[in-house]
Amino acid sequence: MIHRVIAAREDAPPSDDTGPSDVHTEPSAPHGPLSNAPVAEQVASQLVEGNLDGILAFDTECRYTLWNARMEEISGLSRDKVLGRSPYDLFPFLDEHTDGEDFRRTLAGETVHVPCQQYATSPSGEAYFIEGYFAPLRDAAGEVIGGFSVMRDVSNQERTKRALLHSEALYRAVAEDSPGMICRYLSDGTIEFANAAYCEFAGRPPEEVIGNDALSFASEEEWNAIRANMKALTIEEPTATYERERVRADGERRWERWINRALYDEDGNCFAYQAFGLDITHRMRARQERERLIAELEAKNDEMGRFTYRVSHDLKSPLITISGFVGLLEMDLNAGESEKVHKDIATLRGTIAKMDQLLGDLLALSRTGRIVNPPTMTSIVEIFDDALERCAGSITEREAQITRTVTNGLPRFACDHPRMTELIQNLVENALKYRRAGEPPVIELGAAVAGAELRAWVRDEGIGVDPRYTGKIFELFEQIDPSKEGSGIGLATAKRIAEAHQGRLWAESEGIGRGTTFYLALPIRDVK
Repeated sequence: MIHRVIAAREDAPPSDDTGPSDVHTEPSAPHGPLSNAPVAEQVASQLVEGNLDGILAFDTECRYTLWNARMEEISGLSRDKVLGRSPYDLFPFLDEHTDGEDFRRTLAGETVHVPCQQYATSPSGEAYFIEGYFAPLRDAAGEVIGGFSVMRDVSNQERTKRALLHSEALYRAVAEDSPGMICRYLSDGTIEFANAAYCEFAGRPPEEVIGNDALSFASEEEWNAIRANMKALTIEEPTATYERERVRADGERRWERWINRALYDEDGNCFAYQAFGLDITHRMRARQERERLIAELEAKNDEMGRFTYRVSHDLKSPLITISGFVGLLEMDLNAGESEKVHKDIATLRGTIAKMDQLLGDLLALSRTGRIVNPPTMTSIVEIFDDALERCAGSITEREAQITRTVTNGLPRFACDHPRMTELIQNLVENALKYRRAGEPPVIELGAAVAGAELRAWVRDEGIGVDPRYTGKIFELFEQIDPSKEGSGIGLATAKRIAEAHQGRLWAESEGIGRGTTFYLALPIRDVK
């Protein structure tokens, strides 16, 4: 077909047609060695046969007139089987009316682009792909006398493209389904990829994350630390791990553990960074809680050491007293000193009573580390009433003035009612005990909601406490005034009752002679 076209062009008379010069215009005189037609045909034939692309031609009946060597390789069909036959003869499953669109459009004068498509499959299942175009062949008069097609085998490129797409799809599937936070950003901080977990943790939708500066999700101080961490990465050591605390967009503070990786091109230049992060907030809080519990345990162990020493001392002291007075009692009995005998017995009774109180206080203390009664719904007013009833004798004896300042509508809450009553009772008894000399005690009981807490207090106008020791008075056997009656266990017991209810108990005083206020705070989540 090409030979016929060339010949037609060479035999055609000069024309004034303004069409393409390569079809309608021929040089007026030969110039150079290629002007010889046989040589030109030979060169054209070699160009067609040696071309790396498949080239075919066909006539107006769609019969193939050219099928170069590369087409034989691409199709697996020799030109002997193809030339002179149409695709509908070669492939009976093709229908001339429904499958010949490219041929029909070409013969109608169009140039048709053929997008990449699979044309064959090897026995091993490997697919082959081609792309190319169809164009019409015209005679000297511009009439379509057939068409030709250039087909390029793009199997390698297409396989590579599909492999990359497959790899990217797998990567995205893994990245999106990963519970970890994954993001990739450029050296200037622009985020070019972020999975759903990262966006969720950042507290922003993907459109507010991808394409934006990572600096907007961290403080300048945090970003400077991240930048320094990234700059420290090298080809030899492209990864680094660190932990940091960050404030989310909603204000919540969270802990993260990040593994950063620098990405390098074939020239060794870093073009991006990838970061994989895990939300370790629960782990960090567990670690902090563990450290808190360890510190608390160490403090309790220290307290236990002091407790053991003081208990052994305080129990041994009355025993020594009892032992000594038993000997005196025996001597007085033998001597018939009845008056001394009565005094000895009174002393023994007082010592035994003191020992009994100490043992009772120790028993109460042993129960305060746990709630020993089923929680019941109550109110702080009911607890005040019960505590004051238990202290009624001492209040009357000391002519104490009791007032209340309680906010209306305070919520009810669940607690171990007897233990909570014991706590308030200990505070009231403490206020009665440490009154100013020669003056009746003045005590105020109050309660209100303060933020996320239900707060109650017992305020007195007694001898007060040096502010430096307001924490120490809650330790075992510590007394503001050792000359007062008591074992020094009451406030320690009260504090442990508060802690058993996840609450807090503390004291405030402006100093000696200025009175003391004891505060009890219970978390609002425990009230209803």
